[in-house]
Amino acid sequence: MSPTNEPIVRRSWGLRKINGLTAATGFSYEEFATTKSAFRGIATSLTWFVFGLSMALIPPVRWLMKQILPSSGGGPPRDKLEQGWFEVVNVSEARGVVAKSTLKGKRGDPGYFLTSWMIFESALLLLDPNNLTPLGRQGGILTPSIAFGNRLVEALEATGRFEATSEIVGNEESKKTR
Repeated sequence: MSPTNEPIVRRSWGLRKINGLTAATGFSYEEFATTKSAFRGIATSLTWFVFGLSMALIPPVRWLMKQILPSSGGGPPRDKLEQGWFEVVNVSEARGVVAKSTLKGKRGDPGYFLTSWMIFESALLLLDPNNLTPLGRQGGILTPSIAFGNRLVEALEATGRFEATSEIVGNEESKKTR
């Protein structure tokens, strides 16, 4: 998801910076998937590389995939959509403080089902300007975090399909959980 997420994260930080919402001067962001071993990571990368290359260069492979994969506009049946899940862990560091945030999507496929819930909840929040942050009320080309702040997280958790947690990582005295 890095090609999609990275520009959104960078835009959010940039909007915070130019609007005086952060004093931070340096910012970096990277996203990656983890595997249980280096071998699995290399094998997974090579598999996706060979698959992508085959799809691009070998017409019979494209034909075969069209026969196997769901057609455009189609997708898995409802019972399969309900079985999916995801977990995203974010570790951030600022001024020596490390924070860990986790977002879990449960009871739904992240590619089809839970994405539509996120869009739906965002649309509902847009209906009432009181749900928007002060910067969100000004309008413009905004990211969800800039437009809604924590309101979107609260709305998603209220559906029962999402769970968000945050904690300061460190010694026991500094550990705080939301």
